[in-house]
Amino acid sequence: MLSVIRKIAVVICAAGLLLGCQDQSREPTEDNLRAALDHVLNGQNVILKSPGFPSKVAEMVLVIEDPKAPENQGKKYHPAEITGWESMLGYARLYEKAGVVSLESGTFDEQNYSGANFRFTGYRVHIGDDLKKDTVVIPTIGKVGLKAGWVAVDRIVKISPVTEKNGLKTVEVTYTRKADNLRTWCSEEILESSGMHEALSGEQKTVLQLSEQGWVVSDPNLATTTKKQIFRYL
Repeated sequence: MLSVIRKIAVVICAAGLLLGCQDQSREPTEDNLRAALDHVLNGQNVILKSPGFPSKVAEMVLVIEDPKAPENQGKKYHPAEITGWESMLGYARLYEKAGVVSLESGTFDEQNYSGANFRFTGYRVHIGDDLKKDTVVIPTIGKVGLKAGWVAVDRIVKISPVTEKNGLKTVEVTYTRKADNLRTWCSEEILESSGMHEALSGEQKTVLQLSEQGWVVSDPNLATTTKKQIFRYL
């Protein structure tokens, strides 16, 4: 009889602990709301701009023109073009520093998107094996992106009071985002230079609702947005 009572006591205790865990998951705490948001946000890939334009004649090679090269001194560059090329080269150097690309300087034969041949002086950026698996071709705009990680909550700024309507409890969360689960090659320098910090900046507001499983994102706008990858184009 005593053993039966003990078994009943254990079952009651376990049930109480289970209910306690369920009750905790139903609280609008920062941890619970962050987890619900990340469950959706993590489905959105962070795609960085590539350090150069994709070559039309060489596979897994990007090209950068060098306006300072003697061969290019006769060209009339707009100041913005010079700044753009120099910025791109500096960006490529960060990937070279990370050991995932190699730069080759010289004069090369190339093709434009109309198929016409031309010659340019500058750099070929050879994409290494470690970076190839993270390379995404974007044919619609003729560019290449680099998959660096996914989106996640950076900071919970504000949690509104819980409101209830027709038996449904909801809460609005204000938060900021960050690039997370980053590839080993993606240094803070690369992330900053890519413009991704700027792309993810600003406060976001999302409505969550209480379900049987706990707090879940109920905002259809966020669900739609996260189907799109976050790009930072050249």
